[in-house]
Parts: sequence; C-alpha cells; structure tokens
Amino acid sequence: MPAINRTWSRHRILAEIKDRGFTTIKLDAKLGLKPNDIAVSLNRPFPKADKALAKWLKLPLHELWPDRYYSNGTRRVQQSYPNRKIMTAYSKMGEAA
Repeated sequence: MPAINRTWSRHRILAEIKDRGFTTIKLDAKLGLKPNDIAVSLNRPFPKADKALAKWLKLPLHELWPDRYYSNGTRRVQQSYPNRKIMTAYSKMGEAA
C-alpha cells in the first residue's frame, strides 16, 4: 500500500504540540527559545525556531516546511517583497530639478 503524503500545515503542527501536552509557550521554554518564537515560526520563516521544532518533532526540515527548506536542509531564499519594483533611475547630487 503506498504511503500517504500528509503535509504539515500550521494547524497540524499545533495539534501535534497539544497532543504531546504542550502549548507553544511551554514548548518555547522547553526548547530554550524566547516566548512566541514557535508561534512566529508557524506564520513565517524563523530558522532558529524552525530547526528546534523540526528536531523536537523528529522530522527533517524539508518535510515540515517544504516551501522553506530544500531536502539537504538549506533554506530556500524568498524575496521579501515580491511585488516591489526596483528603482532604476537615481537623481544625481547637486543636479538642478
């Protein structure tokens, strides 16, 4: 029988944390993180918390967050502002308007 691919959504991660008897704040303390680091990691890339949570769940980073990490564990680089256009024209100092 083929293996079922179960993706790890933030809701599934939270459910797993609660099933193991923790809250995100208690897990932060157990893993030596600052309060809310896990909560931040559930919403956006936060490498320190991402790695700690993956280790605690005993999962490779790329299985937990395939959109954030490659299979070798390196980060996928994401553009901070994908819709922002880069300005190509610059004014010169001292040039009259």
